[in-house]
Amino acid sequence: KGTWQNITQKIFVPSVISNLGTNAILYEVTAQTKTSAHPYYSSGSAIGFLIGNTQGRTITLYKGATYVFSQGNSSNLDDEFYISTGPANGGGANAYSSGFSYYGNEGFDGYAVFTVPYTAPPVLYYNSKRSGSSYVGGRINVVGGYNSGNVGNTGCGGNTGNTSNTS
Repeated sequence: KGTWQNITQKIFVPSVISNLGTNAILYEVTAQTKTSAHPYYSSGSAIGFLIGNTQGRTITLYKGATYVFSQGNSSNLDDEFYISTGPANGGGANAYSSGFSYYGNEGFDGYAVFTVPYTAPPVLYYNSKRSGSSYVGGRINVVGGYNSGNVGNTGCGGNTGNTSNTS
């Protein structure tokens, strides 16, 4: 179940319950020729993703929270958003798929939904599934989650029993 929200187009945003509330957090994704502002300007593909208006923006996501990455802008045509384990990955290589789903068509009505697992590594990357692409996106810092708390002191050891001599 979910709710419809009017962003720049209507997309289905899942209803969520997380440690950050009941609404998914939305990021608008577009693609354009990289400038020197992109962290991988001199590497890989000439096209780069913008999150909001920032090329290759580093984003921080919280474990247990749900995020929607909207790709309704026509600049995304053929550059489907996905999450990978390395910055150079592209074309769908080394996808991190736990908690991740993609719906629709990039450049029209496409969007990704990512509920960050509590087991997610501390660093992930977003990239393009376009064949032959690399270094299109940026870094994802994953933070938060449940802490197990402090470990208590070890208790005192008991006395050792007597040993008997059997001669």
